[in-house]
Order: sequence, then structure tokens, then C-alpha cells
Amino acid sequence: MSILDDPRLGALQFQEAFAGHVSEQRSVRFLGGKACRFVLKRYSEDPAPHDLHAAIHATLDASPDVLTAAEPHALAYCRDMLPYLGAEKRRAMSNLKPGEVWSHVKFGDTFYVSRRARGDSTDGIYLSLECNCDWEIEHGLQLVLRDGKAISKLGPFDGFDTNSDGSIYSPD
Repeated sequence: MSILDDPRLGALQFQEAFAGHVSEQRSVRFLGGKACRFVLKRYSEDPAPHDLHAAIHATLDASPDVLTAAEPHALAYCRDMLPYLGAEKRRAMSNLKPGEVWSHVKFGDTFYVSRRARGDSTDGIYLSLECNCDWEIEHGLQLVLRDGKAISKLGPFDGFDTNSDGSIYSPD
């Protein structure tokens, strides 16, 4: 069993179920102190693992301003889904203001941390969090932070770290 240490997360153990090194849960400031674990994907292959740790530490320290900056995008996603909601839920969700949108999100508890799969070391580190939200029961909400500093992608969960990764055709 492969174990590595991080000064803020402690021991991270490789867990086959997550296909990565998994931390114990730690409080994430921008999520209101919610306890989350971090799963480091392809850690042993990473050319600069200190970048992964730096991005995790930035995520742990990020202020609620991270969510504030993303509120207009979350609200737009919600409004895009209104035609697909039932009448009662549509009425409740149609008058949301930016400060209210996060009250309709149940943040996940696992950040998946990796370097962009099709990129190189200059592309940055991405931390993906799958959440549930009231306006899209089936696909939920995916928040992706780049380098732990800002949300770089927000929308229905598709498992990709960037929009361009999802549109790349690969015959392999």
C-alpha cells in the first residue's frame, strides 16, 4: 500500500476504489467549513507533485469570494434549467438572486485533484467537486477550481476538468 504525507492533509493512502491517494477529511473554508477529502489522481506519475499539494493548500485557504465570483454563472445555469422543472419548483427557482443560489446546492465531500489529462505541466492543477443542486437532479453541479484559486468551470457534471477536454475527439 502506497502512503504519502502532506503537511496539511496528513497521510494519504492509495485506495483502489478511488484510483488515487486519498486524504482524511479537512475543513474547506470557501464551502463554509464543510469537511472534504482530496483524491490525488496519478500522483506517482506527476512530474511536479508539489504543484498538486500547493493547489490543495490554496483550496483549503480559499475565501468565500470564490463562490461569490461564480454566483452569476450558477444562477445562469439554474435559469437555463427552469423550462425543465415542474411548475412549483420553477416558481421557487425563478426568483433566485445571486446570494441565494448556493442555498440550493449540496456541496460534495470529495475533491478529485489532477493535472489536466491532455495538457502538460503549464496547464495547471484542477480540483473537481461533484455537487447536487435543486435545479438539475440528474446531472447535478460540477465545480472545478484551477490551482485551487478560482472556479474555472461550473455546470452539469460531465467528469471533465475543462470544457475543451469534453469536446476533444480521440479515436484511441
